[in-house]
Amino acid sequence: MARVARAVGYAHTSAFDEAFRRTFGCSPTQWRRRPGRSQIAPFRPAGRAAF
Repeated sequence: MARVARAVGYAHTSAFDEAFRRTFGCSPTQWRRRPGRSQIAPFRPAGRAAF
């Protein structure tokens, strides 16, 4: 998760986790483990402001 957080402009994983939870209503781990995820296209925000 740290690599993803840095790649999208977050210096701290905790800030990324908080933004992710606000946006998706669950943690990144919960999102990754949800049933049927392979059938759903990944969310691609237009920019960092989407988080």
